[in-house]
Amino acid sequence: MRQKKPIVTAEVVNEFGRFEADARSEDGRVNGLWTPGFSDLRHQRDLALKEFAEGEIKGNEVPTLPVNVRLVRNTKVGTAGEPDVRIVQSQGDGYRTINSEDVGEKWLTSLPPGAAWAADGTLRKGDLTYMVIDREGAARNRFRQQSQTMKQVEGAASSKLEELRGISAQSEPTVEVLPSKGPIKSADVFGKIFKK
Repeated sequence: MRQKKPIVTAEVVNEFGRFEADARSEDGRVNGLWTPGFSDLRHQRDLALKEFAEGEIKGNEVPTLPVNVRLVRNTKVGTAGEPDVRIVQSQGDGYRTINSEDVGEKWLTSLPPGAAWAADGTLRKGDLTYMVIDREGAARNRFRQQSQTMKQVEGAASSKLEELRGISAQSEPTVEVLPSKGPIKSADVFGKIFKK
């Protein structure tokens, strides 16, 4: 059987050649928060999560991240250099500033575009400082955040239940807060409301 050939090339090619978007860019624009190594690992994880959602791979085949990298503001916006407490808060959460010894790690393969070393040895991009935490610390922080969110969800569900009790004296409504199978979505926030 003879193989069919396309009559017209369907991809867009400009005068500079073909462009392929990757973890560094979105719609051809460079992502200013892209960090060589870490952003690539996140991108690979996101692709694996997509494959998992489509049933192509098992959950244990989705890679975990070795660290979490974040950019933290140094000074308050709109002030004449007044220090921002977010660096101290991040350190309290277990983050440390990235230093020159970190370059070459799997999660920091090279300096991010536009970043430079400050006099104190920290890696900065403008008014932002690069900070990192190991996998265990990041997992602990994520667990704490999710626990706090669930407490707020349960509190919101309870207040809705009290509101329903006031509306309907003949029935006794109950609220069941269902655990989420992933990130909390707006549909998961208040659970399901049932009347007995």
